[in-house]
Formats: sequence, structure tokens, C-alpha cells
Amino acid sequence: MSANQSPQAGPPQFPPEYVAADRSPGLRAFCIVMVIVTVLPVALRFWSRSMSMPRERFKHRFGLDDWFSLLAVPFILAQLALSILGVAKGFGRHMGVLATFGDPEDLMVIAKSTFAIYFLYNTALLLCRASALLFLRRVFPAIAVGKWFNNGVSITHGMNVAWWIGCICGTIFHCNPVEKNWDAAVEGECLPNSGMFIGSAVPSVFIDLVILLLPLPLLWHIKVSAAKKIGIIMIFILGYGVIVVSLGRLVTVLKSSEALDNDITCESGSPLDADRVRVGGIPVVYWVTAEPVILLLCTCLPASLHLGRHLMSAYVSPVMSAMYTSLTSLRGTGRSGAQVDGGCGNRIGSIRSVESREEFIKVSPHQEYHMADVKAVSLKSKSSQIGGTPNRIRVDNDVSVV
Repeated sequence: MSANQSPQAGPPQFPPEYVAADRSPGLRAFCIVMVIVTVLPVALRFWSRSMSMPRERFKHRFGLDDWFSLLAVPFILAQLALSILGVAKGFGRHMGVLATFGDPEDLMVIAKSTFAIYFLYNTALLLCRASALLFLRRVFPAIAVGKWFNNGVSITHGMNVAWWIGCICGTIFHCNPVEKNWDAAVEGECLPNSGMFIGSAVPSVFIDLVILLLPLPLLWHIKVSAAKKIGIIMIFILGYGVIVVSLGRLVTVLKSSEALDNDITCESGSPLDADRVRVGGIPVVYWVTAEPVILLLCTCLPASLHLGRHLMSAYVSPVMSAMYTSLTSLRGTGRSGAQVDGGCGNRIGSIRSVESREEFIKVSPHQEYHMADVKAVSLKSKSSQIGGTPNRIRVDNDVSVV
């Protein structure tokens, strides 16, 4: 995404479609969506943690994995803000068009923003991966797992930090002198942009793959049914689905190596060859923009399961229960005059009363209906009504045979 190369001064006359090419509207909208996707999962993660009681081995509800995910947010938001700034200055149009018709100051802003985005992007990935590894440590504490897992987590932490250091150094010393990274007029030389992207993407995919595979042996040996075991493994795999984004970025970088070295702000291709199949730098920008956001989302989803269960029980289940009760009532009304050959089923309505704290619990209906009102009553003040014993269950049966 660097703009350190000298702008390509195209022919005196550009084809109209070349001048009109502009990928900025889609990129701007994409960045705005990514802002929402960045903030929302972290907010839900902390909401979920605040609702759960801390376990004995944790002094607080929030762990290091939560704080590292929160720390990644400002880096991602800063990256998105600079991307939007670059779009406002012309990022998304051909480099030759910007150099010919654009403001030189705008090109400088794009180049400096791009240079800064490298650092923000790499740091955000570092923090999100650290959060994922700390979450694994939280779920599988050191005293409860084998030495191989503890060593694996520590080694992966080390690879993550080493990758970050390599990316930072590679970005700083990509051009000699350093100023040439954002000022093409400075005398010096720069390495190919494609080499830097590939050098970052390959180890990045490897680290993500290690984090994905690391807990699978432990999950496989959990003593539950095969169906539950497969379900848990799938949750972990889907929860770290960023590996798909990492692979997508790597493939796109390999396909777009020419564009990264020539026309990174839009697409490669000769302005005089409008029919040429173009693979440009903009697709790489989409992947680079999405990767830290998706990684943050993946690390937050498993930590938000408690909130999901709460919302299901507090809101979704009552709504579904009310709908079910209405449907079964309509079915019962429709069958009130029908002849029945015997057999009975169960229907237990579901109603909650705040004042009486009574619940009618429902089960699945069958062909006919056995009416039962099951009341779970808190009877601190009414214990004398049912044998003097509180928290009893009273069942009132009403069986009708037609």
C-alpha cells in the first residue's frame, strides 16, 4: 500500500475511461463498515464479561485477553481513519492520473498516510493475536494441560513478536533514505513493494494456522459425546476464521505483485490497453483493511458466548414461547369439535408473572392435549399453603376427553 514509487507520467492524452476510473467510493464505504465492526464486538465482549461472575482462579472478570483486544481498537480505528483520509485525497484513482491532474500535496498526504498505516496494521495484528493466545491460556490454564501446550503458546507468542519486529524494521528500511518512503522526489532507492507484502503475508498465515490448530488436540480429548466434541471444535475453528482472510490476502498479493510495484492506488494495466485484464493494488488494500478487523471479531466472539446465552434466555426464548403458545391455542380451538380416537399429548403453556413469580412451562405438542399448569412458586410468604415447605411445585391437571 506504499506510494514510495515515482508516479507514472502517462501519455499526454489518457483514454476517458482511464481518467474516470475511481475505486474510492467502494473503499470509503468499506472502511466505514469496518469501523462499526471494530467497535461492536469489543463492546459486546466487555458487556458479556461484566455479566459473568469471576471464577476462583481469576481475581477479576476481565483478563489480559480482554485488555489486549481493547488495546487493538485504537490502532485499527487509526488505520481506518488514515485510509479514509487517503481516499479523500484521491486514493482509488490511477497513479498517472493523480500525478498529471492532481495536487502534489495530495500525493504527499497519501504517501505519508500509507507509510503510517503499515505500522498501525502490523501492531493491530500483533495485539489481536496476543489476545487470542491469552484467551487460549484462560480457557486451558497451565496447570491443567500438558507441557507441550504451554510451550506451544509461548513459542507462538515469540513468533508473533518476531513477526512484528521484522515487519516494523522492513517498513522503516524499505527505502534508503527513509524519507523516500513518502517522498518520491528524494534521491535514493526502494525495494519492490510486492516483496514487502509477500514477506509479511507468508509468516502471518503460518502464525494464524498455528493458533488455529493449537487447541484442537485438547478439544479432541474432551470427555463428551462425539457430536458435542465436533460442535466444540467447529466453534473454535469458526471463531478463528481469520485464517481465511490471511490466505485471501496472500493469494491477492501474489496475483497483484505487478500492481503493487507500479499503480498501487488503483489498478495495473496500460492506459492505452483498455481491454487488458487488470489486477490492481486496490484488492490488496481491501484485504489489508479487513484482516485486523476480522481478527478482532474472531477473538471477541468466543468471549461473548455468555452474553449470547443471556440474550437467548431473556429475549428470544420468551418471544418464541409466546408465539408457540398462540399457535397451539389456535390449533386447540380448531380441534374443539373434532372426533378423537383416543391417545393424549402434552401442552404446557409458558407465562411469566412478575407479581406472583409463577411460570407455566411448555413442552412439545402431540396429536391431542393433556392440559397441565405447572407453577413454580417462591413461597417464603406462602409456605403454609403447600405443606409448609417453600419452593415446591404444584401441578394442576385438566384432562378432557372428547
